[in-house]
Order: sequence, then C-alpha cells, then structure tokens
Amino acid sequence: MAQVNAVFPYLHLRFDNLTLKDGLSSKDISFVHQDQRGLIWIGTKDGLNRFDGINIKVYRKSQKTSSLIDNRLNSIIEDTDGTFWIGTQGGISHFNPFFETFENFVNDPKNPKSLSDNWDCNVFKDSHQRIWVMNNRGLHLFNRQNKTFELHSSTSHNASKYRNVNNVFYAVEDETGNFWLCSWNGIVRYNPVTQQFSHLEKTNSVANCICHDSHQNWWFGAWDTGLCQLNPITGEYRKIPLRKQFPDETYSVFGIREINKQLWISTNAGLFIVPPDKINNLTDLSDAAHYTYESTNPFGLAGMINTGVFQDKQGTVWIYTDGGVSRVFPSKQLFGKIPVHNKGFTTEIFFDESINLIGAWGEDALTITDKNFTPIQTYKNFPPQLNTQANHAINAIIKDKTNASTYWIGTMNGLVRANFNTQTFKVFQHDDKNPASLGHRRVNALLLDSKGRLWVGLYDFGLDLYMPETQSFTHFKRQEKQPDSLGDNLVWELLEDKRGNIWVLQNVCLSRFNEKTRSFQHFRHENGNPKSLSGYRLTAIYQDTKGRIWIGTDNGLNFFDEKTETFTHWTTDEGLVNNECTNIQEDTHGNIWVATSNGLSKFDWRAKRFFNFTELDGLTGNVLSGDFKKDKDGKFYIGYYENIDKLDPAAVKTNTVAPKVLLTNVKVLNQDKHFNIPIEKVRQLSLEYYENEFSCNFIAINYNNASKNQYAYRLEGLEKKWNYVGNQHLASYSNLREGEYVFHVKAANNDGVWNEEGAKLKIIISPPFWRTWWFAALSAIFLSGLGYTLFVMRISQIRKQEAQKSAISEQIAELRMKALRVQMNPHFMFNSLNAIQECVITGQTDAAVTYLAQFSKLMRMVLENSDKRRISLDKELEVIKLYLDLEKLRFSEVFYTEISVNTHEDITLLTIPPMMIQPFLENAIWHGLLKKKGRKQIKITISSDETLLYIQIEDNGIGREAAQSQKNQLKSAHASKALDILDERLKIITDLNQIKADFKVIDLYDHTQKPAGTRVEIKIPI
Repeated sequence: MAQVNAVFPYLHLRFDNLTLKDGLSSKDISFVHQDQRGLIWIGTKDGLNRFDGINIKVYRKSQKTSSLIDNRLNSIIEDTDGTFWIGTQGGISHFNPFFETFENFVNDPKNPKSLSDNWDCNVFKDSHQRIWVMNNRGLHLFNRQNKTFELHSSTSHNASKYRNVNNVFYAVEDETGNFWLCSWNGIVRYNPVTQQFSHLEKTNSVANCICHDSHQNWWFGAWDTGLCQLNPITGEYRKIPLRKQFPDETYSVFGIREINKQLWISTNAGLFIVPPDKINNLTDLSDAAHYTYESTNPFGLAGMINTGVFQDKQGTVWIYTDGGVSRVFPSKQLFGKIPVHNKGFTTEIFFDESINLIGAWGEDALTITDKNFTPIQTYKNFPPQLNTQANHAINAIIKDKTNASTYWIGTMNGLVRANFNTQTFKVFQHDDKNPASLGHRRVNALLLDSKGRLWVGLYDFGLDLYMPETQSFTHFKRQEKQPDSLGDNLVWELLEDKRGNIWVLQNVCLSRFNEKTRSFQHFRHENGNPKSLSGYRLTAIYQDTKGRIWIGTDNGLNFFDEKTETFTHWTTDEGLVNNECTNIQEDTHGNIWVATSNGLSKFDWRAKRFFNFTELDGLTGNVLSGDFKKDKDGKFYIGYYENIDKLDPAAVKTNTVAPKVLLTNVKVLNQDKHFNIPIEKVRQLSLEYYENEFSCNFIAINYNNASKNQYAYRLEGLEKKWNYVGNQHLASYSNLREGEYVFHVKAANNDGVWNEEGAKLKIIISPPFWRTWWFAALSAIFLSGLGYTLFVMRISQIRKQEAQKSAISEQIAELRMKALRVQMNPHFMFNSLNAIQECVITGQTDAAVTYLAQFSKLMRMVLENSDKRRISLDKELEVIKLYLDLEKLRFSEVFYTEISVNTHEDITLLTIPPMMIQPFLENAIWHGLLKKKGRKQIKITISSDETLLYIQIEDNGIGREAAQSQKNQLKSAHASKALDILDERLKIITDLNQIKADFKVIDLYDHTQKPAGTRVEIKIPI
C-alpha cells in the first residue's frame, strides 16, 4: 500500500537510504529537488545526481567545455523553461537537462556586471520568477536579457540604501514579497521594491535557515545557537534547547521544514520531529521524536549530521545527511515497532483489560506488560516451579470466564492455571500411571467454549476435555478402526462456531465435533476435488464477525460454505502474497488479513482483490510465523523475535494516484538522442530508413515503494497487444520498416493503479529512396530506355549465336576424345555429347551451354582423379552429385536423390578409390528407374568404422527381374565393362589390404512380394 493518513501514524519511522553503494556520487548531501517532470535531483559535495527511482546519473566537473563549474554544490532552483540554476563553491552553473549542457557564470575582474565573487554561491527564485544569487559579497539580481548580475550590497553604487549584508546562505519570500535572508550576521529582511535591507541585530549569529509555519510562527536555525523562535517585528528570538535542564547546551540547526503539520528540524545531533500539538508551546526538543544515526540499524538515518529535509509531490520525505539521503515513504510507516524484552520469539499475545501477556519461545517464556508494552514482570521459566525443565515455551493463553484473575496457559511442559495476583500456578502434566491425566506435556491450543468447558489441543496426542469436578481429562484420539474418531492426533488450533460446534484444526485434517453423537466429521484435501481443502497441511482457522469460517493451508486461503459444506480457495494465482498461510484476522471493515511465510495479505473478499505487504512496506520480516492478534481497538500485532509489529488497518489507504509516466532517454542505433524539450512532449521523431533500431527508457514518477511500480508498452503500428514487463523500464525495437509508429508506455503505481494514458512518442521512419514515388517515375523512364537498348542488343546476339554453334561443335569433338580416357561407361559419355549436339541443332543454345558446362566440370574432375589411387570421400561425393545432376538434365526425368553420410571421421580425411560408386548409380537409373512409373528415388548411405567404409545404394526401380527378362544374377544383368573393371578392382584392393572388399546386390520387395527395387552393399577398406 502507498498511502497513510496525513500525519505519519507512528513516531518510530523507518528510513530507506540512498548511499554511495546505490550510485550516489558523494555521501555529503547539499540539497534534494523534484523538477516539473517529477525527477529527483540530488546535490552533493562531488557533483549533481539525477534519480528516477531506479537509476542514478551523475554530472561532474570535467575537462569538457560543457560541465559543472565546481563539484561542491550548495543549492538549486528550477527555471520556468525546465532548466536549472545551481549554486556551487566556485560560481554558478546554468544546466540544460535536455541537451545536458552547462553555461557557467564566474567573476570576471574586467567585467563589473559579472558575479562579484565565486566563493560559496547560492541561488534563489522569487515569486516574479527573478533569479537571485547570494555569495560572500551579498545579493545579486540576474538580468536574463544580457546575462549580467546587479549586486545589491553596501559596495553597490547606491550604498546609502543598504546595510552591509554578505555571506548569505539561504532566502525565503514571505506573503508580502519581502525576502528573509540567512547570513553570517544573522537574519536580514530585504524589500526588493524599495531595495532596503533591515538587519535583525539581535539575531547576530550565523543563521543557516528560516521557516514560517502554518501557525504563523517564525523559526530560524543557527550555528551553535540551535532552533530559535523569532519575533519578526522586534527581531527578538527565543532559543529552544535540546533539553530543558540544559538550556546552554549548544547544537546547530541546518534545516527547518513544516511537513504534514509537523516541524522537521535537521541538526548536527540528528533529526527532530515536533508533533502538531506541541509546536505552538514548544519549550525544548524533549517532546520531539528524535532520530540519530545507528550503525546497526539498516532502517535508521544514513548519517549523523542532517542538513535539510524535502517532501516530494507524492508525499515521500527526503532527509539529506552526511551519509547519504534517507527517505521516509508513507507506505512504509504503517508498521510501528514495539520492542519486547523477552529474549525470545513472540508466539502468543493476549490483551487483558489492564495488562498484556506475551508468550515466547526463547530464554524468557512469559512477559507481563502494561498497555503501553512497558514490562512489569518477566518469567524466564514458566511455570516457575518447573525451572529444572528445559523448554518453557508458551503456545496458548486464554482467560478463565469464572475468575477474572485466572488465566489458562498452554506450554511445552503442560497446562497451567495461573493467578498472577497471588502468584499461584497449578500445573497439569501427563502422568503415565494416570490415564485421566493430561494426554501430553505439550499443549498447542486452548478453548473455553460457550458452556464454560475447557478444551485442550495436544501435540501428537489429540484433544482433551478438562473435567473441573475431578480435575481430570477426557481424551479424544484418532482410532484407526473408527472413522468418526478424531482425524489426526496433532492438533494446532480450536474454534467454536456461532452454532456452538467445536472445530479442531489438525495437521492434515479439519474435524467438526458432533455433540450429540460425540463423533467427528472430517474435511481434508482430496486429489481431483476442487471443492475440497486446497492444501494437504492445515495451518490456521478463523471465524469472522458474520460467523463464516476461514481456513489457512500450505496451499492458500479457504472459505467454508456451510450450506454445501464445500470450500472456495484463493492462492498466489489470485493475488495472495504466498500460499503458506500461517494466521488469519479480520479488520473492522470486514477485510480478511492473512499472515503467510512471505508477507501479509489484505483480502477484500467483496472485490476479490488482494493487497500485499512485505519487508518493502515496513514489515520487520516476511516470514510471519509468530502470533497475529487484534486488540479491542482493531489494531493488529505481529510477533517476531524480541519485537512486535503494530498495524492500524484503518490507516491503510490505497494509493489511488496514477503515476505520471516519463520517457527518460531515447537511443537510435545505440546513440543517445537529445531534444530541447522533455521527450514525452516531442511531437514526432523523424528517422531515416536505416535508423530502424531504437530503444526507449521510461519511468513512473512514484518514489513511494518504486520497486512495485509496473509497466506495459507497445509500438502502435507494429503491435496490438501490450507487453506487460513488470518493473522493467526499457523497450527496444529493431529492423523496423518504413512507416508511422507510436511508442506508447503506461505504468501502475505500487498499488496497481494504472495511468492508461501514459506517455507517447510518434516515430516516422522514411522509406529508402528506391521506394519513393519519384524513384518509381525515374525507374519507368529508365526501363523504357533499357527496353529499346535490349532490343538492339538482341539483334546483335542472334548474329553471334551462329558463330557460337560452330565453337560448341569444336568443343564436342574434343570432349569425345577425352571421354575415351576416363573410366566411365562410354555409353553415358557419348550419349551425353549427342544430347548437347541435339540442343545446338534445335536451337536450345542456353540448355546446351548449361549441360556443356556441367559436363566439362565432371570431365575435369574425372581426369584429375583418374591417375590417383585414392581420393578423399568428399571429392568422390562431389563427382556423384554432379553426375546425378547431369542424368536429370539429360533425361528431363524427375528422380529424387538422398545422400546420408555418418562416418566416424571427417569425410575430408577418409579416402576411397575413384569412380567406385558411379557405375552402380548408372545401372540403377538406366535399368531400374527410367522404366518405372511414379516417384523415382535413389538413396545413398555411407558409414564407416575403424577399418571399413560401408556404402549402400538403394533404388525403388522395377527390380532386376523385370529389367533383365527374369535373369537373377546381377553380374550378368549388368554386364558392362565398368562393372567388370569394378569387380577386378575390388579383388586387387582385397589383396593389397588383406581385408576383403566386395559388393552384393539385394532384391527388394513390397508387402505383396512384388519387386520394389534393389540395394547394392559395398565394403571398401579404409
């Protein structure tokens, strides 16, 4: 949640710090300012920092021509155009945050209209938007037109009008238009109309700051003098000491600001906050809340010396210190911190009329406090008479209904009836020899029902009912053979509903006790039943003010419908902060609050919406395994180790303010794009066609728990759906086509309230010149001229073709001679050449040229390999692929080829005798595939091991039987010279390698035993 009431509800404020480790340029803070857009600017003793809630960008003095005049910053004001005037220890810098440029102003001895001095400059803007500069020499008015300064001091040309004023640090303007100046000489009032200075001589000390509050009190802070209440008419003042008993104690005040009707005072002794009801009658600061630096407190102030306070537009308070910036987020002040001096983990909180009882697991078992949690008495061991037993943890506390001084307390060592007035403690423990004694020493839960009966929930021993007449116990336990007995012996909680039924929450079962039958009806998690309990393990049970039953489990929150006796449940899918529920409470508005193992959830069951709280919102810890109770005023208390968090649920307000969305940076081709106005006000961004890659940073102006802000964006013209990106604040796009786009980003605050309008940037990407209308017109003219040129060229080409035919015929004759020298089937060679010649004769010159080029390449490769004993497998495959392509061109036949290679070494390293595969491919094509109808296919598979190369050639042709007139032997069927040569070559290879090289042919058949092709298997030694 993000909002609380106007005044922070607790004096124990939590601070979230921004320090060097977060990227600040220095830990010594001079000022904090929020600009018109909502960005935060932090001045330090080492540069200027821009903070957007996530990232910090630092500006320092550098060797560049445009940078700060000095890194030691004093003050800042924002001009009407969004630029900044910055006072430094070495002059004035005028900063343009859009172009990120600086214009500096320093003293020029030759120019009397320049600054009178560079040292210790501060800036101030009056209600007429005039810029004033204060330094060692006095007060200067800046002339915007000619960029000069007019000095208002005793050294000016009109000295008679002025009283000496110098070393001015700070200025405010009152409702009459007078300036109140803080200087080394005290408080000075200046009338800019009459140009008169009035020195309040009684304030003759170094004044650092001045404040006029809503009660019409004037306050100023000074070195050593501290906080003073000022009479602006007489100039008299009253010093406010830190402590009344030490009126002369010195301290220094550096900043005073009224925030939420409270007076926030920054001093060298820390931060003081004076509540509204103490301001008018303030005598000392002992009644103020006092915060100092604590090295062991991660949520304390960042530094000891506090130099100022600032409140932004969203209500966050920024305190500047000598250790960084400390922020007070309204949403994180919901949980007050109550220290509990019990040296243990708070397991039970019981509120009585005048005292509180706090039970714990730890060194101290029980602490009694007054209603303000001030300790009255602590019991290290409880009950005291059992101090020899080690474990004294408290699990349950209830008050007896018949005796106002008697309490029943469940412990790890039994049940105790306690009277703290008389210090008498009756202990009930388990006795193995007495079956009517307490069932187990560990008591987990207690219940006094409407009939005055005491029910005791035990650890692993079921449920006991106390019989006061005999001081004995009746036991209810789980019996394996009795399904209507107790469902589980590990009892966690007990509850009586509005009808008087007793509910027993056990580890894995919820049981309802039937008084008449003295039996139990059970409810459990059932796999496959969405109407059963959602979790296997049960953790909490609660009855709300309307009598409805809520159950916490290890898998979400459950609501019991008593009419249907079924359960409705909610988990993290519906917004619950965590599925492991540990406790349940109800606030005065009927909202259900669920403690979990990872935070606290407020459930508005009417709207079916969850609001979640974690350490980010001020919880001491996310694991809420301690007690969770509500007092009679409706305040919640959550137990931790030696600490209790206090929450007023009525103070929790939803942050209904949709955050402003800013575009903080645009990059085109990874280069920053600068504008002279805020990016979100840029009407359009025009880009060239090649500038089609851009990114954009964006931020929601909501510093109140900014890590919970959410974003969504889309590029209209490219995307219709939103990109919901959580807390990511960068969008990038690339390879965009020309056109008009609108980059649109929206954001939600920490409570999920969306600013649907968000921020937009129109982007126009120009088309490349070849897609413009004028280029199209020029292209048409060009193509017309080109057409005429091509016509003329075609006539010339026809004349050249006749000469080309003659040249091709000469090449064919030469290739016929080369074919005689290669080890391929001459039948293929000469028929291929005849095919080329036929193309030439019939005028298919282009086809002939293509075929001839492919054939020439094949011939060249065959000739290169013909005198080699072995070639690499990849070269052989290249020959095969080329050969297959030629066969396809030659026959104009479509057959499909597949080559699969899976060898144990790279194919460039494996070798094979040349022309081992081609003859088998030729047989497959000529005698198998050409005569087949339908899809024609050849599959070549090559594999290897350490010694052999395996080659399979498989076709889906008509088969050997049909192809060779029912002859069964392949060698006679493929009686070509190439196959004979191959057979002989394999025999020689076998003799040389002493490893058998051979091939075999396998006939393939389909499922009807009809021929379906052949497969040749070849083995060649590697």
